[in-house]
Amino acid sequence: MPPGQSQLVILKPGVEPLVDRGYSIKMQSRNVDVSALANVDRTYYAPGTTIANTQYTVRSGGNNLRYEVLSNERGVEIKPLSPAASNYVEQNQAAVVKAGIARAAQALSVNPGSIKTIYINFN
Repeated sequence: MPPGQSQLVILKPGVEPLVDRGYSIKMQSRNVDVSALANVDRTYYAPGTTIANTQYTVRSGGNNLRYEVLSNERGVEIKPLSPAASNYVEQNQAAVVKAGIARAAQALSVNPGSIKTIYINFN
């Protein structure tokens, strides 16, 4: 993938990994912008070794939904930490991805332009 472009992979129990879509990622100052890509490499690449991790919340309808974000060899992995967080990310991928990348950049020193793959891990 070119710099600033990432594939999004969905990981669910008992299902083959799915390359769902692609995102263009731009970061200016502390703001992250993600937008869908029309074309994406459909080849699946495993996340590799976890380097670091942290947690973050996304606020929805008065609820704080918790996620863990891990940096790994290919990019970042986002894990919902509750059934409500899992349900929310199913319908609001871009918002959860945007918040996760921002948190990874801030807390884990991840360069958003170097993220090749974003994993959403429901396992």
